[in-house]
Amino acid sequence: EGCVFIDVDYANLEFIMASAVLERETGHSTLRELLNTGLNIHDALCTVQYNDIYNEKLTEAEGLAILKNKADPRHKRLKKVRQDATKQISLGVAGGLMVDTAHSGVKAKGYKDVTKNMVDKWLSYARDRFPEFKDWFGPDVPWNGKLWKYRVNPKKSRFIPRLKKSIKIEYCTEIMGVYLADRTRNQLSNCKTMQTPAALGMKRAIVMLYQKMEDKTLDNVLYGSKLHANVHDEALNAVPRAKWKECLDEICSTMCDAMLTIAPKNRITVEATVQDYWGKTSTEGYPVFEAFKFKDGQLNIDEV
Repeated sequence: EGCVFIDVDYANLEFIMASAVLERETGHSTLRELLNTGLNIHDALCTVQYNDIYNEKLTEAEGLAILKNKADPRHKRLKKVRQDATKQISLGVAGGLMVDTAHSGVKAKGYKDVTKNMVDKWLSYARDRFPEFKDWFGPDVPWNGKLWKYRVNPKKSRFIPRLKKSIKIEYCTEIMGVYLADRTRNQLSNCKTMQTPAALGMKRAIVMLYQKMEDKTLDNVLYGSKLHANVHDEALNAVPRAKWKECLDEICSTMCDAMLTIAPKNRITVEATVQDYWGKTSTEGYPVFEAFKFKDGQLNIDEV
């Protein structure tokens, strides 16, 4: 009663974590530079996919504009491509996703006419945007068909890409305080380079939000608010309706500050909605926001 929901989640979090690890290991990250311009990696790739699937000729800029314009008749279809086909490709690149696996995944989402040549083009597009991934995997890059056979149990074998340096996960080792070795493709993409530091940053965000909401001595605007749920990179908060804007600013700033302790050179971006009912597609007249912050920088919050 008397409150609204503020639902906040991180944008491009997996890529932010991957770029932090890659810069640590290679000394440079093109991926980080792209992310720091505000580019959403999924948005860029989905335009290429949309053009191939529907025989269109949109430029990247046109695709980004359509994604932001719900009135455009192409918006819904382009957004569906982004959700169903793009994330499989772009997130899989860091783990050495190969054509056959990617092709099966995209077809399973309902795109029956997609060919392996299309998928190969999409994977190449993503890898060319992030050349440091090739440094990470080395000369035996997983997309050239060279595989390493290993035994899961006495009766079954699996084939995975051979990594250049399978024990080069120092960044995550320092964060978790454990020794991580002999990484497989799925572990590399799903857990270690991306999800391990992301999870730690999210834990810090949740602790910081709880402190501001529960500790009266901090004299914070969030005191008295409630954190109802945390799912992966998302936090659902209930704040007093009368001061929702001040609470929005504080929540976004807290989320950014927490993740900057993990990836201090990155632009940390969060997306926020304000609404009366969690999960309702309409925001009940409230605007949708995008907020970002660099370390020791000013918080920027803009209506989307």
